[in-house]
Amino acid sequence: MAEIFKAFTFEEDGTSGDIVENLRQTVSSGMWSGGSTTLTSFYTSSTQSGSSGDYFYDVYKTDPATDSNAEVQFSVAYGHDGGSGSKGGLGLSTGNRATAAVYNQFGNVMLGPTDDKFTFAGPMILMIFMYFLLEGRDLGKE
Repeated sequence: MAEIFKAFTFEEDGTSGDIVENLRQTVSSGMWSGGSTTLTSFYTSSTQSGSSGDYFYDVYKTDPATDSNAEVQFSVAYGHDGGSGSKGGLGLSTGNRATAAVYNQFGNVMLGPTDDKFTFAGPMILMIFMYFLLEGRDLGKE
């Protein structure tokens, strides 16, 4: 069976046996591909899968139509609690209300157990729509 966690060990002097001293390294490069600190241009791909394009758009640093090595820098998603902006809509049999799925998925992750809407500056400002920016996971540093 695979080990899914590792217990931390402590030495008699109270230090952790899991940390090797004097081998720490500071990461100080930019968060975008190639270590860049800024993005000056943004591209999307016309070949992005139709199904994922209903939920989010990937954004590239270079044009994926001309650069076969273009990397996704981040993604943008739009969510609406009632599904507004999706193909189809309330009461229609076509479309999957992708914006409602996005709103509710982020709500499941980010909201408390008794909340069903995003709020800002108190309970009087309910956000029925949201834009979400998702950083490219593989670009993340420590």
